[in-house]
Amino acid sequence: MAKNLKKEKFILVLCLLAALIMALAAAGCAENTENDSRIKVVYELEGGKYLNSELPIVVYYNFGDKGETHRIRELTEVTAESLTRAGYTFDGWYRQKSGDGDEAVYSEMWNFETDLIGKEGVTLYAKWQPNIEYKYSMYYRDGDELVFYKSEILYKGEQFDNDKAKRTGYTVLACYDENSDPWDYSFENDVGDVKVIVDYIEGEYKLVGSYAELKSSVTKNIYLTADIDCDGEDFNFGDYSGKTLKGNGYTISNFALGGDQTLKTDPFGNQNALLISLFGSMKNTVIEDVNFKDVKITVSARLQKTRKVYVSPIAIMAENCKISGVTFKGTVELGKFYDGFDMSDLTVVTDSECVDSKNSEFFGNEIELEKINF
Repeated sequence: MAKNLKKEKFILVLCLLAALIMALAAAGCAENTENDSRIKVVYELEGGKYLNSELPIVVYYNFGDKGETHRIRELTEVTAESLTRAGYTFDGWYRQKSGDGDEAVYSEMWNFETDLIGKEGVTLYAKWQPNIEYKYSMYYRDGDELVFYKSEILYKGEQFDNDKAKRTGYTVLACYDENSDPWDYSFENDVGDVKVIVDYIEGEYKLVGSYAELKSSVTKNIYLTADIDCDGEDFNFGDYSGKTLKGNGYTISNFALGGDQTLKTDPFGNQNALLISLFGSMKNTVIEDVNFKDVKITVSARLQKTRKVYVSPIAIMAENCKISGVTFKGTVELGKFYDGFDMSDLTVVTDSECVDSKNSEFFGNEIELEKINF
């Protein structure tokens, strides 16, 4: 359609002023319509607004000698401006209208792809559908009581989702209907006011239930929603400081540690140290109720400037941390070391959470790291 109309000439007449100005504009238009090649199309807005005008929009098309019938453009394609009406949704352009106001009836919807106009032009009428509002009232549980939080107004065709239930300082875990059944996110409201019961957890968390989500969330507070298989890939959380991981009893399994050869400073001030662990050196961190299984650690020191190597299941350094209900089960084996590396500079922690700690709490943890070829 755009290709066929590429060379058309448009003259947009907007009657935006008072009656006297409109009359003068109309007179001017009348003088200019002596050219028979121009075809007049009138868009009746029917209460809508276009280019800040609620008056009819007149467009003159000049098709030259391209034939007797022609396609025209949708009004919003003429100037790329929006057609709006507060409280209504646009339902198309129609050729016929009978009645006025709320009693108006529209027929013969115009198809801009197939319908054609002749030299007599056409008048099109905008049809509007009133927006039907539905209220969703959200509650959360405080003990045995339901506490009202807020209401959200949605229009017909819109569906409720977890984003509508956002609450500052909290994370939406799940939504339920008034019968405490899981919320049906395909539900289309046609009953009016609906009650939604929202399960929140204090704090802002990323809900994680897959390996892809886990990899993209290592810089965030994490709330596990499922067991996760890491497909044998090399994985760690980096220096996981100032964050919380709530495992909810789920398991992260089948991953490797040791592939990263980045050298850092160890907790004792030694530079050029290789530090291998799940959470690195962390401060003000909470890790609880999570299992790490089938973890394969390969210890290598391929860079000749490596002076110290530390291996620890959970962390190298934990300061002001709380680690509880954590299970770690894996194996550690020696890989390739450069010639001349002093193996006395290799430290492997097999039965505790970290190499060093300050003001940290550890309880209910089970650490098992089996040495393979030491």
